[in-house]
Amino acid sequence: AAIAVLAVALAVFAAVPAVADDSDAAGSTVYVDSTIETDDASNSTYKTLTKALGVVGDNGTIILKVNLDASEATTGLSYSGGPNVTLTKAVAIDKSVTIKSADGKKYTIPFALGVKYTNGNGLDYVALENIIVKPAEGDNGFTAHTNNGCVAKVTITGCEFQITPCDAGDFNNGMSGQVAAVLDYMSSDVTITDTDFKIVNGPGNGYTTAVMSWNKDVTVTGCNVTGYS
Repeated sequence: AAIAVLAVALAVFAAVPAVADDSDAAGSTVYVDSTIETDDASNSTYKTLTKALGVVGDNGTIILKVNLDASEATTGLSYSGGPNVTLTKAVAIDKSVTIKSADGKKYTIPFALGVKYTNGNGLDYVALENIIVKPAEGDNGFTAHTNNGCVAKVTITGCEFQITPCDAGDFNNGMSGQVAAVLDYMSSDVTITDTDFKIVNGPGNGYTTAVMSWNKDVTVTGCNVTGYS
């Protein structure tokens, strides 16, 4: 009788469907595909970068499978103290993570990226690999800031930043219109390799910079700059 009960228990257990793991597993890998209708947690694939950042664990990897949709970034980010910085359309990075395109591809993120968190003492690292960052007019491409935006190390490899400067007098951030592809204020040691920096929709207006950093080490190797004044 005991054997029969055990057999029934095993049969019932086997009939229970597996539940997709939607937790923040450390070191996990998730994917972003903006063309899908709904999130596919069973295949670790999500419609937005925002959702992928919410699911991926610390020290995890987010892989872009397509160009992202600009409509995802409906709000901005702001930083105060030192230079005040406002990003009008941005997605916040709140954990140590690598964001990259699928192997052999280079997909576009059509909004700004900024390190921003509410708890803790900062992130260990953020790595960007083989992506194109094309933010809205007047927004930085990537921002780290000592005010709730600290990250010890930023590594950017094989990327492209397409920056649209503000029109003269049409400045939408707190630094008199200063726009940078990569801006770090007293936060990160930055290493940038084999990356292109481009001004789009007109030449730079004198307030546009490829990389701007305060009091931190910046190492730049094999990069190209086009269209900057």
